[in-house]
Amino acid sequence: MFSLNHEVRPVSYIGKGFEHTFGRSLNMRLEWPNPEKVPEDIKQKIENDIFEVVEDALLSGVINGSSVEHLFPKLDLSADIKFRDHLMTWKGCASSATEEELSRQIYAITYQDIFDSIFSKTVELGISTEQFVSIGEEGMNRLIDMMPTRKVDMWLRDRWARNGGLIPKISDLNDWCYVGSAIPYCDFVVTESQMDDLLSRSAVYKSKVTSELSDLIGKYA
Repeated sequence: MFSLNHEVRPVSYIGKGFEHTFGRSLNMRLEWPNPEKVPEDIKQKIENDIFEVVEDALLSGVINGSSVEHLFPKLDLSADIKFRDHLMTWKGCASSATEEELSRQIYAITYQDIFDSIFSKTVELGISTEQFVSIGEEGMNRLIDMMPTRKVDMWLRDRWARNGGLIPKISDLNDWCYVGSAIPYCDFVVTESQMDDLLSRSAVYKSKVTSELSDLIGKYA
């Protein structure tokens, strides 16, 4: 039985940095014009300082100096902005719809999101459009219900529809894509507080999500 009074072992890093993450050397080394003239400890200190700056820049996408300059081309956030704007119009919409209307809207949006993938798979399997359409709305809903990641997506959409006080963020699309894909298949997921709150309202996902890293201690220590 786990107790908070038990002896806590000190943290031991397995490794860090891009080279450790990729599992191979990226050959990031400094070439000194006259290495023999520089003491080894000084070279090591300078190299460590420089590569820390390089890794910070690779992670953040910017170089910190007298002014912030972008190291890489700016990310295309048009899809993220479009999704944020959609959530702005979607939030709280349940107040003007019946339960049946809301459910049908959520299924329709979900189907639209995965239409291209479904269409390409039916072509691959030799299923004609007429055959696929013949399953009807009820059949399509049953198909979507068999997709764990879509069920997470629909739960989140339902929560947004029922809460007009939520604040859409530009990072929401990223959270939905990655957290929504992880929840059905992971034992435990740490995410930001708003996503944690929405998923914790589900009896299915409540035990699998948190916004506090400290919760991992009680669950897995």
